[in-house]
Amino acid sequence: MENKYSTFGCVLLARKNSQVITRKVQRLGASSLIVTIPKEWARKHGIRVGDPIIVYDEGDRLVITPSNSELNVGLSFKLNKSNVARHMGRLSICSYIFGFDYVSFENNRPLRGSLLNKLSEISDVIPGSKMSFLNDYEVQIYYPQDSYEVLSLLAQFGREIGAFLGRLSLALRTKNFKLIRGSDIDELTRLSLIVARSAIKSVSMDSTERRLMAGMQEIAGLLGTSISLIREITEGLTKVASKLSDHEVERISFVLELLEVATSALGSGIASPSVKKSEEAYFKLNAVIELDRSMDEILEDWSPYGAYIISKLVDLAKLLEFVEQAVLCYSIIKKYSELEEESVP
Repeated sequence: MENKYSTFGCVLLARKNSQVITRKVQRLGASSLIVTIPKEWARKHGIRVGDPIIVYDEGDRLVITPSNSELNVGLSFKLNKSNVARHMGRLSICSYIFGFDYVSFENNRPLRGSLLNKLSEISDVIPGSKMSFLNDYEVQIYYPQDSYEVLSLLAQFGREIGAFLGRLSLALRTKNFKLIRGSDIDELTRLSLIVARSAIKSVSMDSTERRLMAGMQEIAGLLGTSISLIREITEGLTKVASKLSDHEVERISFVLELLEVATSALGSGIASPSVKKSEEAYFKLNAVIELDRSMDEILEDWSPYGAYIISKLVDLAKLLEFVEQAVLCYSIIKKYSELEEESVP
């Protein structure tokens, strides 16, 4: 009797923590009876028409389970929410880099052709991705399940960058810049996406939050890299401060203030998470990076000491911009995603 009530209590607890759904038995043909399964449950476990499922006979109960045992983790976004459509392209790339298996976009009205074209263009950029239309209101991008060995990928990435720099050097010496193709940069970009994704996927993860936290680990690593550059700038300023003109001191101080605001906003973007703060940091960093366009003028009018410091600050802004891109990914995923875990083929 004790075991009976103990088991009954477990069943009640399971039902209490689950969603109870009623289904009506229907007739199929002359002698068969059928029961439909909930659409949400089918989506959660990636079950489609024609897929096999497993049914267990447990006396007074039938237990239905998916035949696929591997849980894939995806993100779902509602396009009718404010600003989600604006971030759709970024969200697609972010979902890939952060190691998710797919991303889903759903609207409360039929999807416009312009949105689908934009998503298709983004899908073409992401290595191995496939776009699938579930219905007039929902579209998904599935990412490849290929596994890569991260160290081998990093080695390949290093070789590719080295080869590109070698061609760039040859192009400069021979004045033949036809040696440099736009597709070379595209290939480096594609490989960088695969490296970032593989670094996250190399650790076994089975939840949305764990994959987001893995993304944060990458961000932490990049921030750690920026410390060595900050140290170099600090040591350089200590040595040359007395040799800088008043104009140089004023400009460098202003750039440092921009970076201060940007990094403060960057931290707020992680803690909140705040899309507004993340975007604020992004625009501040771009204001510093814009100095790169006027570097010729700076080199001509500034002292070598001031030009050196400004160039290092621009380098720091470029590194932090990459970090900020990842932070913005984190912020918009946390803000707009339904944070659902679903199993898809």
